[in-house]
Amino acid sequence: MWWFICKVMICLYCDSKSSKVVDSREISKGIRRRRECLGCGKRFTTYETIQTKSVFFNEIITNC
Repeated sequence: MWWFICKVMICLYCDSKSSKVVDSREISKGIRRRRECLGCGKRFTTYETIQTKSVFFNEIITNC
């Protein structure tokens, strides 16, 4: 099962929550995105990775 956590990217300069992706590239550990803040126009980089969670079962099923 895959779990996705979506977080809002907040500008480091003006705390705006609106940005657009200018460039996106795959790297060995995930995706590097270059973003531009729609509030102040400055650019910043985010590194995004996919995290998976394992599911474990403790029940033993036997044929009766």
